[in-house]
Amino acid sequence: MRNIRIIALNTFSQLIRMKVAVIVILLLLALIPFMAVQAVGDGTLLGKLQTFSSYGVSLVSLLLCMLTITLSCYALSSDIKNKQIFSIATKPVQRYEILLGKFGGVMFVNLLFLAVFGSILYFLTVSLPKYTETDSQELQQVEDEFFNARTGITPEIDEVSFREEARKEYSRLRSEGQVPQDKTMREYINEYVNQKKYQAVSVAAGEMKDWTFKDLKPQDKQNGFIYLRFKYEASTPPPDNMIAGRWLIGDKRQLEQAKKTQTPIYDSYVRKDAVKTFHEIKIPAAVVPEDGQLTVEFQNLYFNNTTVIPREIELLYKSGSFGMNYFKANLLILIRLVFLTAMGVFLTTWLSFPVAIFVSLVVYFTGMVNGFIVGAIDSLTQGIGLIYMFTVKPLLHLLPSFDGESNPSGKILSARMIGSLFLLEKTGITIILKSGGLLAAGALVFNRRELAKVTV
Repeated sequence: MRNIRIIALNTFSQLIRMKVAVIVILLLLALIPFMAVQAVGDGTLLGKLQTFSSYGVSLVSLLLCMLTITLSCYALSSDIKNKQIFSIATKPVQRYEILLGKFGGVMFVNLLFLAVFGSILYFLTVSLPKYTETDSQELQQVEDEFFNARTGITPEIDEVSFREEARKEYSRLRSEGQVPQDKTMREYINEYVNQKKYQAVSVAAGEMKDWTFKDLKPQDKQNGFIYLRFKYEASTPPPDNMIAGRWLIGDKRQLEQAKKTQTPIYDSYVRKDAVKTFHEIKIPAAVVPEDGQLTVEFQNLYFNNTTVIPREIELLYKSGSFGMNYFKANLLILIRLVFLTAMGVFLTTWLSFPVAIFVSLVVYFTGMVNGFIVGAIDSLTQGIGLIYMFTVKPLLHLLPSFDGESNPSGKILSARMIGSLFLLEKTGITIILKSGGLLAAGALVFNRRELAKVTV
């Protein structure tokens, strides 16, 4: 451990003085306050906070990832190129200790920069409302929709049964010779399931539909609130792009069983909301029963004269604080930096500096769209889809995923709780398995590498 610590500290002191590190410091010191002043969003305080925090977290993550790739690829390759590695390798130091020391030195830089600039970003974010002219209503909206961490619950849709129905229907049509020649079983099943999903959420004019939510656990049922989030789409958009609807939220089982109501039923009454825009309804948490099962009913008023499709319906409830969620978002960034550091050190055990930089950048940007690529492969037709399924897709699973649920800026933007179990899973998979595997492979390669040839 002593050898690793000494190498790590020497590497840290070497890297922190590099011009690229100074450039990143100056960029972040200049751009973060600039964005705090210039961020506008949709003109509201909420929009300004969402824009600044989202872009700020993304900027810190991007610049630190670029810096990490550069430093991790430079730390070992520069010593080998400049023959400084000989002064270390000739001492009683194991090769793996050299690698771990280089890894530790880069991570010291990462931890320092992430702590400093993450703190600056947090301080500016919580200070913005104090220096923005706004009213009490906007401040309350910001407190409800930004300065907390919320967990989202979506209604249960039995997609498994839909797919089973689709297989039976496909088999029946095939036996009767009614399946189109150009349609595979996979394509037919996907179309059938999508049609069923559409029917599960579409509401004709003058009709109503309800959805069941389970396991709601708001922190304060007496004085707290939950939020219904939704977005309207319409088969025929109304002239003013507004939908008139009514929402009823509560434990509908009380009404069906003719029992005395134990919890109230929330009635939004008639309200008009724009299509293709997310809306939130603030609801007293007292409507949530003890078992956490809630029914949400939507009434499409007859004078809309169109079928309404409420999309991405979700119930949100506060489950944590903004500060803790922001800390977890920074841990997600740190997980990225650990992997990129391990990858850079591994690559330079057998590749030159420019090639290692190039490979690291390819892996990084692939990770930024990993989920999108996997989803695109899953949607391909059966022929070419099978080829990618057994070639590209397994490779993508070996690489880290930095998008979707692993995107820290998206979590802060939507005030979504980053679960502790999710963080543990990412730590286990990305750090222990993938990063640890890269370092182990790097130690094996570096131990067998001939650093110098004897010439006579």
